[in-house]
Amino acid sequence: MQWDSRKDQHNLAMAYLDKNGVDMEINQLQKVIALDPNFAEAYYALGKALRQKGQIQEAIPPLPWAVSRDPMSGHAHYELGLA
Repeated sequence: MQWDSRKDQHNLAMAYLDKNGVDMEINQLQKVIALDPNFAEAYYALGKALRQKGQIQEAIPPLPWAVSRDPMSGHAHYELGLA
């Protein structure tokens, strides 16, 4: 299946999360970031997914990236604080 945009792939990752497919979500978010390294929402979602999976050390690096790309994102700041 071919996806046309980073947003389509991001939406797919969120669907995986909704179905408890955290590993699939993480994999999909990594693809989104490869498509657009400046997509703050994908970094935030990746950090959140990794934290929820219990991979705290892996969750930390994407979160400052999310905050730096979208400093007004309360979600990213909150998730960084949790990690």
